[in-house]
Amino acid sequence: MKYIAILSLLCLSAQLTFASVLYQSVVRSRESSGYTYDRAGTNGPVHWGSISTDYRKCSSGHHQSPINVALSKARAYPMSNKRAPRVRLLPAKFSFENGTENFALHCDDSTSCGYTTFAGTRYQFVNLHFHSPSEHTINGKHFPLEAHMVHESADGAKLVVSTLFRDPAQSDDLDGILLTRGARRTPSSTQFHSILNHIDSRDTQFSVHTPAFMGSAGYCTYTGSLTTPPCTEDVTWLIALQEQPIHISDVEVYQKYSVSTQFHNNRPVHPLNSREIICYHRPGLITRSGSFYHHIQQFLDGFTW
Repeated sequence: MKYIAILSLLCLSAQLTFASVLYQSVVRSRESSGYTYDRAGTNGPVHWGSISTDYRKCSSGHHQSPINVALSKARAYPMSNKRAPRVRLLPAKFSFENGTENFALHCDDSTSCGYTTFAGTRYQFVNLHFHSPSEHTINGKHFPLEAHMVHESADGAKLVVSTLFRDPAQSDDLDGILLTRGARRTPSSTQFHSILNHIDSRDTQFSVHTPAFMGSAGYCTYTGSLTTPPCTEDVTWLIALQEQPIHISDVEVYQKYSVSTQFHNNRPVHPLNSREIICYHRPGLITRSGSFYHHIQQFLDGFTW
């Protein structure tokens, strides 16, 4: 037992050492890029627009992201609507990179990771990264984790599919906001844990089963921006209506890797201004009478998988 205890301590020490190395690497990357997530810092989110002329949109833009998604004010349509987005993600190999935001996973072959079609345009899935706490809020509430699945069209236009995560085992004020699968170990939590294990093992290339991060309830869409400098606008956002389960212990490990224990790595919410939020839901989720928000709330407690 003594040797087992010593071995456990050595493994923990190695993991913390690697997290420290990754932390310093991301800090150096952020310092070289000129911006940070330090809310009180001179290069924090409210000052991004003045750091560089390339970053002006971060301050002057009127269609910035993230936003708060107020479900009661959204227009709702069924997924059968011909305008509804079609998301098809595929298991594929990704390469690990330490970036300014945090770490990112880049699709090795943009034709093999999947795609999304929306408004007559096809976007290829090219990048996966996370933010903690979530950048977008639903009805004013943050989630512990948010995944951004960045897509790009042939002409360079960007679309981001966002999935929100929380630990269903925790009783909190997020209960009943979105659809959830429950507290048991699920494909999404297993896949996120696998990504962390690969990073802990210092793997630079590995397979990711990204379909595990997607649900079937539908999406809310709006036009926004990148959530990091240069904060480019005209980005199409799809916020998944189905939250995914995650173990809070894995979120804490992610935070150590992404420096969010110090500043968090989520940009503050921006005003919606004149933009419209449209939600496409799966059949049976909403009835003809009543508001979208009322019926998604009513549907939650009785939902079974």
